[in-house]
Amino acid sequence: MTLRLRSLCKQLLAVVVLIASHGALLAEQPLTLAEALQKRHVGLSKPELLKALRSPDSHSRGLAAAQLANDHAFDTIPQIAQALSVEPDGLERHNIAQALAHMGDQRGNAALKEARVGGQTME
Repeated sequence: MTLRLRSLCKQLLAVVVLIASHGALLAEQPLTLAEALQKRHVGLSKPELLKALRSPDSHSRGLAAAQLANDHAFDTIPQIAQALSVEPDGLERHNIAQALAHMGDQRGNAALKEARVGGQTME
């Protein structure tokens, strides 16, 4: 085999390996909220989720709000609303607002509407 042909074979093999590994990644199921929280070392108890609402990690804050909403933890609405009022990250602000809206709290609906009316993308 010529040197050029060997080089092309190596490149082709690298592409095949890349495609195969990418396909394996695509085949994986998305994480559930609980799995995403656990991956961030956040427990699923109400006290741990409330603590996560004040986490320095913005993604943990949004996930915690969503989990509390999924758990129908209506008694945590004041803490979630407080988290919304101070959330600097637009995407997580959106997620927290969604959680509040899901729980029937008008502050969540108002934040989502305000973002739409104001032309913000909350990202």
